Amino acid sequence: MLWKKTKEELVIKELKHLIVPIFFNAWRFEKDEHIIIPLFQTLVSTLGEYKDIPAFNKIYAQAVTILQALKQGLQAPKEFPDIKKLTGGDLTQLTKLASFFNPQEVAKNINYDNMLEDLLTNNRLESIYLHIPQWIERLSFLNNVKFLFLIDDLDRCLPENTLKMLESIKLFLDVPGCSFVLAIDDDVVERGVEHHYREYRLQNNQLIYINQQEDKADTRHAEQHSAVAPITGSEYLEKIVQLPFRIPPNDNIDVKDFILKRYKNLFDIDTKKDITKEEKEKIDKKLLELFIKTIPPYPRKIIRALSLYKTKLKIIQKFDSQADKVLIAKIAMLELFTPKLFRFLKNSILEFERLQQWCNDENINSLSETNKISTSIEQNIKNQKEKELTEKINTILREVNSARVAFDLDNIFKEPFNREILQSYIQLKEIKKETTITIKEDNIAKTLPANKEEFESYLFSNDPISWEKAFSQDANLKENYLDIQNYKDFKEKAKVFITNPDWLAIVAKHLSKDDLIDLVKSTSLIEELAKESADAKK
Repeated sequence: MLWKKTKEELVIKELKHLIVPIFFNAWRFEKDEHIIIPLFQTLVSTLGEYKDIPAFNKIYAQAVTILQALKQGLQAPKEFPDIKKLTGGDLTQLTKLASFFNPQEVAKNINYDNMLEDLLTNNRLESIYLHIPQWIERLSFLNNVKFLFLIDDLDRCLPENTLKMLESIKLFLDVPGCSFVLAIDDDVVERGVEHHYREYRLQNNQLIYINQQEDKADTRHAEQHSAVAPITGSEYLEKIVQLPFRIPPNDNIDVKDFILKRYKNLFDIDTKKDITKEEKEKIDKKLLELFIKTIPPYPRKIIRALSLYKTKLKIIQKFDSQADKVLIAKIAMLELFTPKLFRFLKNSILEFERLQQWCNDENINSLSETNKISTSIEQNIKNQKEKELTEKINTILREVNSARVAFDLDNIFKEPFNREILQSYIQLKEIKKETTITIKEDNIAKTLPANKEEFESYLFSNDPISWEKAFSQDANLKENYLDIQNYKDFKEKAKVFITNPDWLAIVAKHLSKDDLIDLVKSTSLIEELAKESADAKK
């Protein structure tokens, strides 16, 4: 059947067969124990939408009759008669029995809205599974109509539910008059098959059972665990899908065209049908390039990312008229595509900087190089708590890199962040600067670290993020200067790091002016820098 909508009516052009498209959302019904029921219910509901059209009126009437037949054939009495009283001639019990066998009485009690739900109140489900396909076949044959089921959102179902859905659909595959179009991701089926057959393995052409509760270290079962699954996802689909067609992934050009057509206003483009050469010049190329390279190339993901970005931009522009659009886009994509990582990072801006540090480290060069990151953590971080923290971050990076849909974190962290702006955008509010008050140095107390061992494990390491945490993590040094005059061996240990300008800049903020001068003199910093300069000229 082909149809087109006009202002007056729905015009039907009949072909050899009437073809009724039935849109079925698999995810909506994945928790239903018997999928065949909502599948049939969707068919009847679809016919009901066109019942006012002559070509459909008869078909819909027959579908309702089928429902009535189901109801009459399977409906049990609400209250069964008492057998003992029945044999004793109790008229009340005879009335109950008679009403059950009275078709008119049964028809009067039918509630069509809940009819299919009523079918599940009895124990005759095998009859439903047997008769529904037969009735659909009769409906198709008698009315010269075919049903085209369009199954969507299978990839949103849990793996085991996806397999259950496909098993139910198999009941209809041999029914004349029914065809199915399945929108499905092969990976989903693979995981579903793996889950379904997780306790079985095929070894020497024999199906063996593996007890999942047994100790995995038991070497007697090592050979069984290494055996292959009895069927793979591709083999399973071969038995169901007659004509597989794989939609090629979108490329950068497709993504760019999709974004520009749907979200012109985000890039200062006038809302016209065509984008002129002059209008293209107005596009924020850096922002557009970030979206194209970073968002996974799927329409649903693009729409979600741009919608979240658009929402955040509106909020932030209320307190920052010159909002950094690129930074807002990065935060939106992190929140959307790596929520676990984002939750871990948002409470500490320094962790954002750590990922930026790894991304630009010449020995690592990419956040996908998680093994190299592990080596760097082991070599450069001395503090045990910090080491455990960074290993947790690295574990999350492994999860991101092994995800089914690729997401390139390097595009997010290649460029440095402004701490204050980043914190403001994450909290979605303006960070008000405190009024600067000049305090005499004499009024700032000098003290030693509360935990000297932990302090030194942060400060005297090769990790720049740990240097800052040395002062912020120590209770005594958050508000006070470091007392290096009474700190045994501090100047001696500082000689190894003081030529590093980043290390010195961090330490200098936590020393009095006199102590900083004393540190520079005692460590021969000037001489060391002069020597390095002379060596560089040679």
